[in-house]
Formats: sequence, structure tokens, C-alpha cells
Amino acid sequence: NFDGAIVTFGEGIYNKTLSMKPTIGYSFTDKVSGNIGYQFQIFDDRTNGRRDVSDFSFGVNIQIKG
Repeated sequence: NFDGAIVTFGEGIYNKTLSMKPTIGYSFTDKVSGNIGYQFQIFDDRTNGRRDVSDFSFGVNIQIKG
């Protein structure tokens, strides 16, 4: 018998994430190449709230033969 019973529901758990990472590759010569990139992320959850993270990257590759 559930007469007079009170049922309460807590808030649910949620996680949202958005991530973008465009990258461009380049080549100076046949032995020197690299890339440049940018990463942007948005995290949103009930525990920590919204956080925005961004990162810039730069890489160079040099071919060495010996």
C-alpha cells in the first residue's frame, strides 16, 4: 500500500562535450614539413559546470639520412 508515500527524484547526471581540431599540413622542401593546428573544446556537466579549453600546436619534421 503506497497511500501517502512521497517519492522524490534527484537531478539526473549529464555530460556534454564539443570538440573541434582543424589542422593544416605544409611542406617547405622534400625533407622539411610540418603542421599547424588549433583545438577548441567545451565541456559541460552538472558537477563542474561549463569549461572551455583551447590549444595551439605547431610541429616540424626534418628528414635526416646518414
